[in-house]
Amino acid sequence: MKKLLLLFALLSSFFTFAQVPQGISYQAIALNGSGTPVVSSNVRVRLSLLDNTATGTVLFSETHLKTTNAQGLFNLTIGQGTVVSGAFNTINWGINAKFLKVELDVTGGTSYVLAGTTQLLSVPYAMHAGTVTSIPASAVSGIGSDALKSSAFIVIDGSSVKGFNNGVWSSQAFSAQVYSSDVIETNKMFLIIDGSSIKSFANGAWATQTFSGQVYTSDIVESSANFLIIDNATVKGFSNGIWSTQTFSGQVYSSDIISSNGNFVVIDGSTVKGFTNGTWSTQTFSSQVYSSDIINSNGSFLLLDGSTIKSYSNGIWATQAFSGQVYSSDIITSAKN
Repeated sequence: MKKLLLLFALLSSFFTFAQVPQGISYQAIALNGSGTPVVSSNVRVRLSLLDNTATGTVLFSETHLKTTNAQGLFNLTIGQGTVVSGAFNTINWGINAKFLKVELDVTGGTSYVLAGTTQLLSVPYAMHAGTVTSIPASAVSGIGSDALKSSAFIVIDGSSVKGFNNGVWSSQAFSAQVYSSDVIETNKMFLIIDGSSIKSFANGAWATQTFSGQVYTSDIVESSANFLIIDNATVKGFSNGIWSTQTFSGQVYSSDIISSNGNFVVIDGSTVKGFTNGTWSTQTFSSQVYSSDIINSNGSFLLLDGSTIKSYSNGIWATQAFSGQVYSSDIITSAKN
């Protein structure tokens, strides 16, 4: 059975003072029946927006013919495909839940297979904000119940982006048109892909980090407002508005990265690099480390190494010896709620 692995679907909910963009940015990886990414190929997607339930009335349906990249990844904007039925701009997002039904033909034809139906949890509310014609002056000045000073925003403006943080605006230029699918956001931190660089907006300040080639969202791993971005044999870390770089012995893959509560460990053969609060540190092991050797809980990590365990917590490595081989089944975790 053909299937689709859904990575994420993000709403173009950035404020524009004229109107909310009529589209929902969507990204996914196409997999064949064996679970292997369908790379550098045409795939056809049929998307339907359903009202109230996963089997509700179809409010809008469209198709997209997309070409996957070398990882099987493709991007599209819901609302800007070939219309099958309905009109995207007439959907009333202010009433009832909305569900997205995804169907796919990995050969690029029209023999669609159901990939799944999921509820859009935040989209209706953000799209409903399109009825708001302006941001109150009291919001910008931080006065009264409309105050937005505790929030951060970015506003796409063609090939530039305006950032708003703590009542102050700042602008950043980009090399080309910016789309919502280029943006990764969490906890007042924004990363915006710009070809072979990333522009970050954090704490009201813009910064730029360059990469060796085109950056894709699949290269980015996020945990609790901290990010690691893979760049071949290096990894760029972003924490609290600061960029840092760590080199590795070979190509790094997302499967080499384990995250927990904003902390990361990254496997590098028989060494592991830890990343906490913007700082990197390295621990050596007696042999090749595998993800199955790592147990994480509440931001801390235990890594099995024969008859020893290497721990990583709060950015500090420590080693404990045992009388014999230690197995993951010997470890019991308990996290404070």
